[in-house]
Amino acid sequence: MYSLCAIVIKTKDRPVNSIVPDSKIEGNSPASRDTPVVLKALRLTKRVIVIVIGFSILFIEIAMVVLPGPAILVIPLGLGILATELLWARKLLKTIKNKFQQKKETRHAS
Repeated sequence: MYSLCAIVIKTKDRPVNSIVPDSKIEGNSPASRDTPVVLKALRLTKRVIVIVIGFSILFIEIAMVVLPGPAILVIPLGLGILATELLWARKLLKTIKNKFQQKKETRHAS
C-alpha cells in the first residue's frame, strides 16, 4: 500500500513529490521523523479553511444587517466558527452570550 505524501514530506534523500510506502511512514525512517511536519501542515490548513469560512459567513451576516435577512440570529454562527480558532472571536462570542442572558433575566424578572 502506498500513501501520497507529496505536499509535506521534506527529506534529503527523496524529492518532495515522491510516493512513500506505508511501511516507511511507521518506525524510524526519515518519513516518520517528518510526521510532525505533516501534522503542522494539516493543522495550518484546517486553521486557514476555518478562518476563511468564518470570515465569509461573518461578512455575509453583516451585509444582512442592511439587506433583508436574519442577521441578528445568524451572526453568532460566524463568530462560533471563528471562535474555534481565534481568541478574540471566543471572547466576543462570550460577551454577546452574557449580554443576551442578562437581558433574558431582566425580562423574566419584570
